[in-house]
Amino acid sequence: MFSVKYKPTTQKLLFHKDIVNHIRKWIQTIEYKYETTKNVKEILFLNGPVGCGKSVTVECLFKGYNLINIDSDNLRNNDRLNETLQQIVSFSSITLANIDKWNHKNKQDKNNIVFIDNIELCDSGKETFVNLVYARNINVPIILICNTSKYKDIFSSYKNCTFIDFKNVSLLEITKLINEINKTECLKLDKNMIKKIIDKSHYDIRQILFILEQWNISKGTSILFSNFI
Repeated sequence: MFSVKYKPTTQKLLFHKDIVNHIRKWIQTIEYKYETTKNVKEILFLNGPVGCGKSVTVECLFKGYNLINIDSDNLRNNDRLNETLQQIVSFSSITLANIDKWNHKNKQDKNNIVFIDNIELCDSGKETFVNLVYARNINVPIILICNTSKYKDIFSSYKNCTFIDFKNVSLLEITKLINEINKTECLKLDKNMIKKIIDKSHYDIRQILFILEQWNISKGTSILFSNFI
């Protein structure tokens, strides 16, 4: 699948270089606070349109951490919420995912960070969850990802919350990506076809990869691009 084959796996391949640097500074702050005060109850709130690269940016930049992925559906139900809270451990606690760091023969420093994607799907549960984590004095950073800015207001009064806004990937970056795939996969797309793909996708990277993959599948047929798009 193109979504896997062309998914950025290194920082160098990520879009939004300015945002990448901002998130790296947040990571450095977390590490500094842990070394000095041990208090890492910090929230990183990433907001931006669908398909702009928020989730993949987190996956790339936080490879050195054990991301405790929380299903947003579980935050809408009180019973599931309590079960989910039991999974949360502090920044430096032992878990099955990071147990290698406690093996002195092969020590790996993978501390824990809570990660919740698509928080707009869990209504009021997100604020309740965050408050309960810190009410239980669990010393762990939390990353929240949202596709709409209206939920920023919920956490605007939190002094420990850092807000970073993503925008759509630039036309230049999208065109470069499509050209690379076009060449690699021999898609035979001209400039006009590429423009139509970008317009159709509304700058959504996931949609672009899906469209390119479907066009690649249709190469052996007689379908016209105009009909395809």
